[in-house]
Amino acid sequence: MKFSHLLLISTAFFVAATLPVQAAHYRSTNGTTIINLNESGNSDLAGVSKNSGTYTTSAGTNRVNGGITILTRKTVPNNVTYTGTFEDYVGKPDTGCKGTMTLNRTRLAGGGGALRSEWRIVQSGSRCESPVGTKFVVNLVENLPVARNGNYPGDPGSGSLSADYSWNHPLWTVTDATSLNCRATPGGRVVKSYPLGTQFPTRLKGINTFGTDSAGQRWMYIPGANCFVRHSPSYLRPVSLPY
Repeated sequence: MKFSHLLLISTAFFVAATLPVQAAHYRSTNGTTIINLNESGNSDLAGVSKNSGTYTTSAGTNRVNGGITILTRKTVPNNVTYTGTFEDYVGKPDTGCKGTMTLNRTRLAGGGGALRSEWRIVQSGSRCESPVGTKFVVNLVENLPVARNGNYPGDPGSGSLSADYSWNHPLWTVTDATSLNCRATPGGRVVKSYPLGTQFPTRLKGINTFGTDSAGQRWMYIPGANCFVRHSPSYLRPVSLPY
């Protein structure tokens, strides 16, 4: 892998293409580099074991995926720094790039996190296009859903193959100043109300489920309550995953 590709690649999602992402999910600011980290300390988040992560990059038709191992962690208010190692997944062992890395996450005032990643190659195999000693920095942000036209992204129909996986974000909080009604069907009768600040998980068997009402407005299913809420920034906000 040639590491300059990390700033020049087309958007690609390794973890998203194989399993629902529940670890913290970061994209480079130009939308080209993907890093997924299990920062919570839980034993396993959607196949990403604790103190580990994955990354993906591609150039043209070539895609390189890799794994991250977190070795140390230092936390101060609103900031955490990890040090660890990375290794390409390119088939035979020791044929890709291996190296050390430092990841620094800072909480953003508007929600979510910024991730500064520093990479240094210490082993260059036959399929690693960069020499030992190469260093580079990639800046990323947490891939939280962003609303468009009054709605957050919904399942685009291609499921986990979607280029934008933010529709499957697992944790949301109520932003409506009064309360958020949860209905038996999209636009149907109210079965439960959530007060401001309530957080709830939204995954059913690893994915979010959506419906539409007669006006074409999108609703998201809440498995724990067996009802639907409006999938709109007027009522909901995605919660930054913990670290």
